[in-house]
Amino acid sequence: MRSCILILASFFLIGSIYSQTIPVSDSLLVETCKTIKKNKQPIDSSKIYEAFELHLAHVFENLDDSSFKKTYTYIYVRLQKLCPEFKQFLDENQPPQGDWIPMETKPDSKLDKKSCREFLNHKSYYYIEQSGDTVQLSLSGNFWIDSFTDGTYSKLKLYWISDTEFEVSFIESTNLIKKNLSKPGEKYKYELLEKFPTYYLVCLNMPDLNILGTFRIYYQ
Repeated sequence: MRSCILILASFFLIGSIYSQTIPVSDSLLVETCKTIKKNKQPIDSSKIYEAFELHLAHVFENLDDSSFKKTYTYIYVRLQKLCPEFKQFLDENQPPQGDWIPMETKPDSKLDKKSCREFLNHKSYYYIEQSGDTVQLSLSGNFWIDSFTDGTYSKLKLYWISDTEFEVSFIESTNLIKKNLSKPGEKYKYELLEKFPTYYLVCLNMPDLNILGTFRIYYQ
Protein backbone atom coordinates (compact mmCIF):
# COMPACT_ATOMS: atom_id res chain seq x y z
CA MET A 1 0.00 0.00 0.00
CA ARG A 2 1.32 3.43 -0.92
CA SER A 3 2.02 5.93 1.80
CA CYS A 4 -0.84 8.27 2.64
CA ILE A 5 1.82 10.95 3.02
CA LEU A 6 2.34 10.72 -0.73
CA ILE A 7 -1.41 11.00 -1.29
CA LEU A 8 -1.72 14.10 0.87
CA ALA A 9 1.42 15.75 -0.48
CA SER A 10 0.25 15.16 -4.03
CA PHE A 11 -2.98 17.08 -3.36
CA PHE A 12 -1.01 20.26 -2.82
CA LEU A 13 1.26 19.75 -5.84
CA ILE A 14 -1.43 19.26 -8.49
CA GLY A 15 -0.85 21.37 -11.54
CA SER A 16 -2.45 20.55 -14.86
CA ILE A 17 -3.26 16.84 -14.30
CA TYR A 18 -7.03 16.22 -14.28
CA SER A 19 -9.05 13.04 -14.33
CA GLN A 20 -12.08 11.41 -15.78
CA THR A 21 -14.75 10.50 -13.23
CA ILE A 22 -13.46 7.85 -10.80
CA PRO A 23 -15.81 5.44 -8.99
CA VAL A 24 -15.24 6.85 -5.50
CA SER A 25 -18.63 7.25 -3.83
CA ASP A 26 -19.83 10.53 -2.38
CA SER A 27 -20.79 8.64 0.79
CA LEU A 28 -17.14 7.67 1.30
CA LEU A 29 -16.06 11.27 0.88
CA VAL A 30 -18.76 12.43 3.30
CA GLU A 31 -17.41 10.01 5.92
CA THR A 32 -13.92 11.36 5.25
CA CYS A 33 -15.24 14.87 5.85
CA LYS A 34 -16.88 13.85 9.12
CA THR A 35 -13.53 12.62 10.39
CA ILE A 36 -11.78 15.81 9.27
CA LYS A 37 -14.17 18.01 11.24
CA LYS A 38 -14.99 15.85 14.29
CA ASN A 39 -12.17 17.39 16.35
CA LYS A 40 -13.03 20.94 17.40
CA GLN A 41 -9.40 21.99 17.13
CA PRO A 42 -8.40 23.99 14.01
CA ILE A 43 -8.06 21.80 10.93
CA ASP A 44 -4.49 21.19 9.84
CA SER A 45 -2.69 18.81 7.51
CA SER A 46 -2.34 16.15 10.22
CA LYS A 47 -6.12 15.90 10.63
CA ILE A 48 -6.58 15.57 6.88
CA TYR A 49 -3.85 12.94 6.76
CA GLU A 50 -5.58 10.92 9.48
CA ALA A 51 -8.94 11.11 7.68
CA PHE A 52 -7.43 10.02 4.36
CA GLU A 53 -5.55 7.16 6.03
CA LEU A 54 -8.71 5.93 7.76
CA HIS A 55 -11.16 6.16 4.84
CA LEU A 56 -9.23 6.35 1.57
CA ALA A 57 -6.01 4.37 1.84
CA HIS A 58 -7.66 1.21 0.52
CA VAL A 59 -8.85 3.06 -2.59
CA PHE A 60 -5.26 3.49 -3.76
CA GLU A 61 -4.13 -0.08 -3.31
CA ASN A 62 -2.90 -1.85 -6.45
CA LEU A 63 -3.31 1.19 -8.71
CA ASP A 64 -0.81 1.94 -11.46
CA ASP A 65 0.68 5.43 -11.62
CA SER A 66 -1.89 6.77 -14.10
CA SER A 67 -4.90 5.47 -12.15
CA PHE A 68 -3.35 6.68 -8.90
CA LYS A 69 -3.07 10.26 -10.19
CA LYS A 70 -6.58 10.22 -11.65
CA THR A 71 -8.09 8.90 -8.44
CA TYR A 72 -6.50 11.36 -6.01
CA THR A 73 -7.26 14.25 -8.37
CA TYR A 74 -10.93 13.27 -8.48
CA ILE A 75 -11.03 13.07 -4.68
CA TYR A 76 -9.27 16.43 -4.35
CA VAL A 77 -11.85 18.17 -6.57
CA ARG A 78 -14.99 16.39 -5.39
CA LEU A 79 -14.13 16.65 -1.69
CA GLN A 80 -14.05 20.45 -1.99
CA LYS A 81 -17.71 20.28 -3.05
CA LEU A 82 -18.77 17.87 -0.32
CA CYS A 83 -16.62 19.10 2.57
CA PRO A 84 -16.63 22.85 3.33
CA GLU A 85 -14.00 22.30 6.03
CA PHE A 86 -11.58 20.82 3.51
CA LYS A 87 -12.20 23.66 1.06
CA GLN A 88 -11.73 26.23 3.84
CA PHE A 89 -8.39 24.65 4.70
CA LEU A 90 -7.28 24.91 1.07
CA ASP A 91 -8.53 28.50 0.77
CA GLU A 92 -6.61 29.52 3.88
CA ASN A 93 -3.41 28.07 2.42
CA GLN A 94 -4.11 29.28 -1.12
CA PRO A 95 -6.49 32.27 -0.82
CA PRO A 96 -9.11 32.59 -3.61
CA GLN A 97 -8.50 35.14 -6.33
CA GLY A 98 -11.00 37.14 -8.38
CA ASP A 99 -13.99 39.07 -7.02
CA TRP A 100 -15.20 36.51 -4.48
CA ILE A 101 -16.10 38.00 -1.08
CA PRO A 102 -17.26 35.56 1.65
CA MET A 103 -20.34 36.70 3.59
CA GLU A 104 -21.62 35.88 7.08
CA THR A 105 -25.25 36.72 6.27
CA LYS A 106 -27.17 36.75 3.03
CA PRO A 107 -27.37 40.31 1.61
CA ASP A 108 -30.64 41.79 0.40
CA SER A 109 -31.17 42.43 -3.29
CA LYS A 110 -31.71 46.02 -4.40
CA LEU A 111 -33.29 44.96 -7.69
CA ASP A 112 -36.87 44.29 -8.76
CA LYS A 113 -38.20 41.53 -10.99
CA LYS A 114 -38.03 43.62 -14.18
CA SER A 115 -34.39 44.54 -13.60
CA CYS A 116 -33.48 40.94 -12.91
CA ARG A 117 -35.19 39.59 -16.03
CA GLU A 118 -33.09 42.07 -18.03
CA PHE A 119 -30.13 39.90 -17.04
CA LEU A 120 -31.21 37.54 -19.84
CA ASN A 121 -31.09 40.34 -22.41
CA HIS A 122 -27.31 40.28 -22.34
CA LYS A 123 -26.13 37.14 -24.09
CA SER A 124 -22.41 37.46 -23.37
CA TYR A 125 -20.82 37.88 -19.96
CA TYR A 126 -17.64 36.91 -18.18
CA TYR A 127 -16.61 36.36 -14.59
CA ILE A 128 -13.40 35.59 -12.72
CA GLU A 129 -13.12 32.25 -10.94
CA GLN A 130 -11.51 31.86 -7.53
CA SER A 131 -8.51 30.39 -9.38
CA GLY A 132 -8.07 33.74 -11.13
CA ASP A 133 -9.11 32.37 -14.55
CA THR A 134 -11.61 34.30 -16.66
CA VAL A 135 -14.70 32.33 -17.72
CA GLN A 136 -16.80 33.41 -20.70
CA LEU A 137 -20.53 33.03 -20.00
CA SER A 138 -23.20 32.89 -22.68
CA LEU A 139 -26.97 32.76 -22.10
CA SER A 140 -29.04 31.06 -24.78
CA GLY A 141 -32.71 30.61 -23.96
CA ASN A 142 -32.63 29.21 -20.46
CA PHE A 143 -29.22 27.62 -20.91
CA TRP A 144 -26.15 28.87 -19.05
CA ILE A 145 -22.95 27.93 -20.88
CA ASP A 146 -19.48 28.50 -19.42
CA SER A 147 -16.47 28.50 -21.75
CA PHE A 148 -13.05 28.01 -20.16
CA THR A 149 -9.57 29.09 -21.20
CA ASP A 150 -8.58 25.52 -22.21
CA GLY A 151 -11.39 25.33 -24.80
CA THR A 152 -13.76 23.22 -22.67
CA TYR A 153 -17.28 24.14 -21.58
CA SER A 154 -20.03 23.47 -19.04
CA LYS A 155 -23.75 23.53 -19.80
CA LEU A 156 -26.43 24.22 -17.17
CA LYS A 157 -30.15 25.03 -17.18
CA LEU A 158 -31.36 28.28 -15.58
CA TYR A 159 -34.62 28.45 -13.59
CA TRP A 160 -36.04 31.52 -11.85
CA ILE A 161 -37.19 30.68 -8.32
CA SER A 162 -38.17 34.19 -7.16
CA ASP A 163 -38.14 37.76 -8.49
CA THR A 164 -34.40 38.09 -7.86
CA GLU A 165 -33.13 34.50 -7.44
CA PHE A 166 -32.43 31.71 -9.90
CA GLU A 167 -30.91 28.25 -9.86
CA VAL A 168 -28.67 26.66 -12.46
CA SER A 169 -28.86 22.88 -12.78
CA PHE A 170 -25.75 21.09 -14.03
CA ILE A 171 -26.23 19.17 -17.29
CA GLU A 172 -22.79 18.30 -18.66
CA SER A 173 -19.22 19.48 -18.98
CA THR A 174 -16.13 18.73 -21.03
CA ASN A 175 -14.01 20.49 -18.40
CA LEU A 176 -12.53 17.74 -16.27
CA ILE A 177 -12.49 19.78 -13.05
CA LYS A 178 -16.13 20.84 -13.43
CA LYS A 179 -17.13 17.33 -14.46
CA ASN A 180 -15.61 15.98 -11.25
CA LEU A 181 -17.01 18.80 -9.15
CA SER A 182 -20.65 18.48 -10.25
CA LYS A 183 -22.99 15.70 -11.25
CA PRO A 184 -26.06 15.99 -13.51
CA GLY A 185 -28.96 17.60 -11.69
CA GLU A 186 -26.90 19.28 -8.97
CA LYS A 187 -28.03 22.87 -8.45
CA TYR A 188 -26.43 26.20 -7.57
CA LYS A 189 -28.50 29.10 -6.25
CA TYR A 190 -27.76 32.70 -7.23
CA GLU A 191 -29.34 36.06 -6.46
CA LEU A 192 -28.87 39.27 -8.43
CA LEU A 193 -28.10 41.98 -5.86
CA GLU A 194 -27.23 45.13 -7.79
CA LYS A 195 -26.73 46.25 -11.37
CA PHE A 196 -23.80 48.51 -12.25
CA PRO A 197 -22.74 50.05 -15.59
CA THR A 198 -20.38 47.15 -16.38
CA TYR A 199 -21.44 44.25 -14.15
CA TYR A 200 -24.03 42.60 -11.91
CA LEU A 201 -23.18 41.93 -8.28
CA VAL A 202 -24.31 38.36 -7.62
CA CYS A 203 -24.68 36.24 -4.48
CA LEU A 204 -23.94 32.50 -4.51
CA ASN A 205 -25.79 30.73 -1.69
CA MET A 206 -25.24 27.02 -0.91
CA PRO A 207 -26.33 26.64 2.73
CA ASP A 208 -25.88 22.86 2.82
CA LEU A 209 -22.16 23.42 2.11
CA ASN A 210 -21.81 26.62 4.16
CA ILE A 211 -20.91 28.59 1.02
CA LEU A 212 -22.16 32.16 0.91
CA GLY A 213 -20.52 35.06 -0.88
CA THR A 214 -20.67 37.60 -3.68
CA PHE A 215 -18.87 38.01 -7.01
CA ARG A 216 -19.26 39.99 -10.22
CA ILE A 217 -20.64 38.93 -13.60
CA TYR A 218 -19.43 41.43 -16.18
CA TYR A 219 -21.24 42.61 -19.31
CA GLN A 220 -19.66 42.03 -22.70
